[in-house]
Amino acid sequence: MVLVKRLWSLLVATIVGIWLGVYVLSMVDSTRLIVVLGVLLFLYSVFSLMRAQIPPPGKHEVWLSPLMGAAGGFICGLTGSYMVPGAIYVQALGLGRDGFIQAIGIVFVVLAAALGASFWRFNLIGLETGAVSVAALVPMVIGMFVGQRLRYRLSEEVFRKIFFTALMFAGIYMVWRNLF
Repeated sequence: MVLVKRLWSLLVATIVGIWLGVYVLSMVDSTRLIVVLGVLLFLYSVFSLMRAQIPPPGKHEVWLSPLMGAAGGFICGLTGSYMVPGAIYVQALGLGRDGFIQAIGIVFVVLAAALGASFWRFNLIGLETGAVSVAALVPMVIGMFVGQRLRYRLSEEVFRKIFFTALMFAGIYMVWRNLF
């Protein structure tokens, strides 16, 4: 509950940003946006693998959280990814490994609900596709459980390298698949 209290302005702004992003998405060619997502995932991964750190927002967290939430939500509404700048900002909050994972879990639950509602509102998803998306939560939960187990068996450094390397290759694949 402490994390929700700290993140509430980020979460509300994320919902608004997602709604605006999905609104724009409903009017543009999504193929180009997949390339944008691939580039963002690649850049986020390289940034993280280099161990670059954004300084903690400190006293600026009060106004920076809603700003980053809105920006991350807008990009998420367009691309389906909250990594840049949303997850980078949450990482900068300095919550520690478990706090970060909990915060990202809270953010992703809000993201999923806001994306689903926005997609439905702008007729980008029907009932059948929505049902398949809900069913896809089962393997996601299994993956989270396996990931949690691995996270405690591997050192934080090894886990981080595996995670960001996989994310980097996912970004490269998305760009490659949609440009060539």
